[in-house]
Amino acid sequence: MNTILQEQALQILDEDVLFELNKIYNKSTRNRLIRELIELKKRNAYIHVEYIECENIYKNNNNNNINLHFIINITIILKDEGNVYKFELSSDYPFRAPKKFTINYTPYLNYLKIDSKKTMLELKKYKGIGCLCCSSINCASIWSPSTDIVRCINEFKEFKQYRRDIINKLLAEKITNRYLINDINLLEWLF
Repeated sequence: MNTILQEQALQILDEDVLFELNKIYNKSTRNRLIRELIELKKRNAYIHVEYIECENIYKNNNNNNINLHFIINITIILKDEGNVYKFELSSDYPFRAPKKFTINYTPYLNYLKIDSKKTMLELKKYKGIGCLCCSSINCASIWSPSTDIVRCINEFKEFKQYRRDIINKLLAEKITNRYLINDINLLEWLF
């Protein structure tokens, strides 16, 4: 770890977090996670990290057994927010999306699924998105090594707002159809 990053990590991150991150043998993955967690800690986040070594054993050229597979569980609670974000990252992070991403112990995919055809039509019409799952950065075809866990959290908040906007629009449409006359286009004015 370069000295500037190391000094920042010692000043900003908790000792138990650094202890777990220092178990990661891959220097670039470790430094990447430290940078991401420093950014979150600057936003007054509570962070808990757990390193788990897996049973996946490979042999190198000298026939020595080396363990190349691990899992890192990261729990994040942002200040002034009631959500608990949990990430399960594998040893191929950042080249693969988190294995699991949960919000308040509910898988992120559950937040992305929309069962209503009317809501899906509104999502397509007003946001230009045909499917939240396919548009998510956690989708394997969209994920890139430059994507980080902060961006996953921001995307969740953005998609949550999309869903709220659509619900508000559908409710406004119902109220308009039932109680107002069609002399003005209230929906265009509101949305």
